[in-house]
Amino acid sequence: MIYAAALLLLLQLIQAAIILQGFRRTRHLPSNTPLRETWPRVSILVPARDEEAEIEQALRSVLALDYPDREIVVIDDRSTDGTGPILARLSAEHPELKVVTVEKLPEGWIGKNHALHVGAESSTGELLLFTDADVSYSPAALRKAVSALEDDRLDHLTVGPLVWSRSLLVGLLIGFFSRAFTIFFRPWKAIDPKSKCYVGLGAFNLVRRRVYEQIGGHRRIALRPDDDLKLGKIIKDAGFRQDIRHGQREMSVPWYPTVGAFVRGLEKNVLAGNDYRVTQLFLNLAVALSLLLGPWVLLVLGDSSTRVVAGATLALSLGSFAVFLRLSRVGPWWAVLEPVVGLIFVFTFVRSVILTKRRGGIYWRDTFYALDDLRRNEV
Repeated sequence: MIYAAALLLLLQLIQAAIILQGFRRTRHLPSNTPLRETWPRVSILVPARDEEAEIEQALRSVLALDYPDREIVVIDDRSTDGTGPILARLSAEHPELKVVTVEKLPEGWIGKNHALHVGAESSTGELLLFTDADVSYSPAALRKAVSALEDDRLDHLTVGPLVWSRSLLVGLLIGFFSRAFTIFFRPWKAIDPKSKCYVGLGAFNLVRRRVYEQIGGHRRIALRPDDDLKLGKIIKDAGFRQDIRHGQREMSVPWYPTVGAFVRGLEKNVLAGNDYRVTQLFLNLAVALSLLLGPWVLLVLGDSSTRVVAGATLALSLGSFAVFLRLSRVGPWWAVLEPVVGLIFVFTFVRSVILTKRRGGIYWRDTFYALDDLRRNEV
């Protein structure tokens, strides 16, 4: 047992080193509002389908951005709730708000990706900001992001917002997800041209138009449910410069309101996030379960030496989880629920694979996409 405990401790130490490296290398957006003589024109593109719960607050924050040269394009993608009337009222109040309506989804497209494609075609900015319909901004957020892009001569900048939920358990899931994303994708390495790491977040992808057009835009990822990440990948693969910034002080997004909504919401992304490699996904889950439950088992069943090593492993795991919980504005003492949160994640992933295989595809916003079609869109 002591060898198993030592192996788990080694794996936790490696993860801790990755997390520490990530915190040290990922910079924040500027704390002060930058001053520049000229600002490139930015087109803010917001896809919206049935977003009545959050879209008005989010768009009012976008309208309040103090950026000097911007246009706002909202793409109403076949909404059936109150999104359309809300957009009509806001555009009447603010003529600068341009609303483009999509009545029918063409074959070979996922709805959101097509909406962003339509928005990009109808926009005029030198920079394109792809953002979600539930993201709220501080007035200076866009100035700070554009300044970071220009100062570092980037072609693509993504910014991590504050992600929060009114549900405590979903808040715990956010912390767990954020830690896993950091370890698995190592987004701070995206700027290294020698690294295969890339980054992209749906809340904030700022891209130069010439780069977007050169890589083929959203046509290249027309059937990718993980469009935000894969946009980052094709930008990186084409040799352009990309980076990530922390932006929790400048933007926020509410995540799922309930655990049930979280479980259902991740259905579309699980297999795509693993490039549809089911065997690899289950191997990853097996390793995750070992790291999650192994130290607890060894703490109960092991001898004294094993318990010491298992205790150290648990301390590392709970400590790193607590750090990410604080970033999600959840009390770090809730880290003791890590095994429960991890099991919910494993259940979510397994459920997604079973449902996707059984249905032969995924449902996203009431539209079905066949698995065979999704697989063909490799990037």
